[in-house]
Parts: sequence; structure tokens; C-alpha cells
Amino acid sequence: MSFNKLKLIDPVLRAIEERGYKEATYIQKKAIPFILERKNLLGIAKKGTGKTAAYSIPIVQLIHRIDKNNTEKPVIRALVVTSKDELSLQAGKTFSDYSKHTIVKHAVITNPDDKDQLDLLNGGVNVLIGTSKNISTIFKKEPKFLAEVKMLVLDEFDETVKKEGAENVKELLGSIPSGIVTICFAGEETDEVKGLLEGRMDKAEKFVVKGKPKKNKKKGEPSSDKSKKTGDKNQKPKKKKKKKGGGRKSTEMSDKLKSKFMWPLEK
Repeated sequence: MSFNKLKLIDPVLRAIEERGYKEATYIQKKAIPFILERKNLLGIAKKGTGKTAAYSIPIVQLIHRIDKNNTEKPVIRALVVTSKDELSLQAGKTFSDYSKHTIVKHAVITNPDDKDQLDLLNGGVNVLIGTSKNISTIFKKEPKFLAEVKMLVLDEFDETVKKEGAENVKELLGSIPSGIVTICFAGEETDEVKGLLEGRMDKAEKFVVKGKPKKNKKKGEPSSDKSKKTGDKNQKPKKKKKKKGGGRKSTEMSDKLKSKFMWPLEK
């Protein structure tokens, strides 16, 4: 599926185009629409399926649309909890790539005692990224940073539980309101994962990515559509449509839609 069909705004689409990507992976085309509608989401997927972009793209869009006219210092709207520092840095790079044409700012915390990293938070960011241990330390020192969080991402959550222990992860989750949007990606849905998510994933959309990871198709690459390889009898040849002039259709949020997506901006 083309990214142009996922109701993404021009600044985000431009960033995707600059990365050279043309089509979304399976996990991206499944997750992005649900996250844009601010639904709880549980995705069971292995590494390399494109899940970091699957949550960073819609989060960047939501924050940009809602906060772009806010003249006050940015506050943390989204919290991304990872299993290790390397994944935190990878997520930070992904947010940098897709937010470059938006107002969205992020910070990666790999050392909660580092003054420079804390200065980033005090300067104001929209997205905080770090391991469960590092983020717990930040919130114990500065609980104010938790006040405006509206979305929680648990990336490689099963690995986080294995590495840091269920009790430590439970302590962090206990400090984060359960009513906010929660997006969880895990390689497998273990009993510990289910237990920790209980009460937080009400009415969550769930999907499972099976098989080998499939990378984003870049411009100029031949199609690798699975239905063509397997000879799906129901697959109908697509008709070529002529491109119309006038450029890409605007996807700016109407007042009616804005009332559905908007979270209160406390003054």
C-alpha cells in the first residue's frame, strides 16, 4: 500500500519521500490508521518489520496537528518505552527523520543523570524515548514530566519484561495513567505481557505479523506483492489511473475531526 493512501499530512509525506520509501510494510498499513484514530493497539511482530515507523509516523502527525499553533513550551505528549538504549537511539533517529518538517521535538534518555539530556527535557519536548529503567528514574526525579502524557508506546515489550523484570516494569506502568492511548509491540504475547497489559488495553485492536520481515519498498524497486507470487486467483489486475493535476490532496484536519482528536491544552 502506498503511504499516500494512509491519510498522512503533507509534512509527513514529504519526510517519507525524502527517505525514498514508496510503500508501507504490512505492520505500517495496519497500525498507522488505528493510531491516527487514537485506539489502543497490540501488534505481535518480530524485529525488522518496520514497527518503529509504524508508531512514530502517526504520533508525529497527531502531535503536529494538535500542537502546531501552541505558542507555549512543548510538553511531553508521547512516551516511548524501549527494551535497550540501542533501540531508544534507533527510535530517536526515526522520529528525527519523520518530524523534520513539523513542530515535533523529541529527546532520547540513555543516562538520566546526564545534565545535557535533562536540559533537553527542561527545554521542552513532545516525545520522550528511553528504557523502562531510565524513564522510571526521570519520573522519580521530575514527576512533572508525566503530567501531559497522552500516548504510551511499549516497543519490544516482551524483551523489556525479560531484561528489566516484570515487577520493575509494573512499577513504571503504575505511575502512568491507564486511560491514555497505549500502543504495544511484542515479538510474542507471553503470560507476563498479558498480565502487565491487563486493564490498559481495553478494546485494543490486535494483529499478528507472520513470516519473515518485509522491508519498505523504495522508489524504483520491483513489486514483491505476495499474492502475485502465490498466484492468488482472487487477485485482480489493477487498472492504471491517470494522474490528475493539482498536486496532492490536502489532508488538513477539519474542525469536526479536530474535536474528535483534540486533547485538552491546559493553560
